[in-house]
Amino acid sequence: MAFALAVTSGVAAHAGAKMPVAGKDFDVVTRDNPAAQRFELTFTSHAKRPICLAPEQWPNQAGKIDWARDSVAVRVGTAHFPLSDWNGGYCVGGCVVAKVRRGESVNGFIPYKDFEGFGAEQYQARKELVFPPSAFWCSH
Repeated sequence: MAFALAVTSGVAAHAGAKMPVAGKDFDVVTRDNPAAQRFELTFTSHAKRPICLAPEQWPNQAGKIDWARDSVAVRVGTAHFPLSDWNGGYCVGGCVVAKVRRGESVNGFIPYKDFEGFGAEQYQARKELVFPPSAFWCSH
């Protein structure tokens, strides 16, 4: 099942410009894959400028998102299972997980096992990934 996430995006500053806006500058599509026991994500840019994703905005190659416990979760009915916190460390000069140009897409995933209290008995249940996508304009 694939679906686009609905996003409300506020205005924030980064390098003197507004942040890219979900639904306008980029889209994120999420697919629940119970057979692989994970959520699969695709980020596609529609912007003229390159868009960058930081470790707290997009999963790395292992499916980890830096300090995302308060923003990423799985919802099954009224139950809420937060993503376990993970600390990717500090990057001198900042970190970029991906740089995405207009028309390009990047894929990622988040494994079910990384959600606190989310057990195998819920893997086949109807569920929703709570993942508010955000990004920033690349500086060059």
